[in-house]
Amino acid sequence: MKKTNKLRDLDVFILDKNQYIEMLPNHKSSLEQLFCFIESERAYEQAKVTRWLDTQEYTTHCTLIRNSMLRSTQHEPVDSNVPALLFASQKISVQFKKVDKARRKISDKSRDSVIHSMRIKCKALRYLLEGFSTLYPSQQHKNNVKQLKLLQDKLGDFNDTSSQIEFFAQLKETANLNKQDRKALKKLINVLSEHHELSRQTILTHLSQFESFIRDSNTQNLYRP
Repeated sequence: MKKTNKLRDLDVFILDKNQYIEMLPNHKSSLEQLFCFIESERAYEQAKVTRWLDTQEYTTHCTLIRNSMLRSTQHEPVDSNVPALLFASQKISVQFKKVDKARRKISDKSRDSVIHSMRIKCKALRYLLEGFSTLYPSQQHKNNVKQLKLLQDKLGDFNDTSSQIEFFAQLKETANLNKQDRKALKKLINVLSEHHELSRQTILTHLSQFESFIRDSNTQNLYRP
C-alpha cells in the first residue's frame, strides 16, 4: 500500500546504516547525525501509519479488497476451456516479447525509469515461469528461471542505488544540517552515484548476455503453442 511506502523505505535505510558508514568511515560522526534525523523521521512516519490503520478509510480499503477476492471465486475463469499448458505457454511467450522489447530500449544513456520498467517486466516474466513451473519439468525451464533471476538481481541493485541517491538528495535539500554534516552527505551521494554508474555498466554487460540467451532457440521452444 502506498501509505506504507515511505515507512518501508526508511526501515531499509536504517537497516543499511552500517553499510553507508563503511563507505565513508572518516565521516562516521556526521553520518550518525544524519541517521538520527532519519530515525526521527521513521518514528513520525510510523505514528502516521498507525493512525491511518485505525481509520475508516483503511477499513473500507480492506473491505473492497476482500469483496474483490470473493467475487473472483464466484465466476468461471476466462478461457476455462483452454488447456493449462497452452494457456501458460501463451502468457509466457507474450511476456518474453515484452521483456525483449524493453531490453532493446536500454542504452548507456537510458533514464533510470526506463531501466526500472525493464525490471518490472522481468519480474512479471519470472513470476510466470515460477508459477507455471510444474508444467515444465525440464532443465531448460529451470535454466530460464535462473537467467531471469540473475538479470533481475542486477536490475534490482541499480534500482536500489537510484532510490538511495534520490532519498539522500532530497534529505540534503530539506534537512537542517550544519556545514560538516552537509559535506558528508554530499560525499555519500557522490559515492552512491559512482556505484550507480558501475551498476549501469554491469546491467549493459548482462543485457548483452541476456540477448544471446533470449535469442537462443532452446530458451523459448518450450513455450511455443
